[in-house]
Amino acid sequence: MLTRETFCKLAEEGRIKLYPKMSKLNNVFGICYKSSSDKQKMVECTVEPYTIFKIKEGYKVVLKAIDENYGSESYYVSDLVSLVNEGRIKAIIH
Repeated sequence: MLTRETFCKLAEEGRIKLYPKMSKLNNVFGICYKSSSDKQKMVECTVEPYTIFKIKEGYKVVLKAIDENYGSESYYVSDLVSLVNEGRIKAIIH
């Protein structure tokens, strides 16, 4: 079972990849958006700091898709760890 502290340590060291289900970004006249009715796919993401917060603070992070067509999504670390532990987001630790 992954803990918040362990997640933050792995993320800071770049040793964890996450695979949430994400929708492709739709682009209309330079404005990108996602719709809840769009088809979702498991996408490889890196863990990035959220604005002014450092990953080690354990508050909030951004999952940035490797494929730029999927954009990024922000999560509270505690919620993200719960989703990983429930099996709703796949995690691979290196």
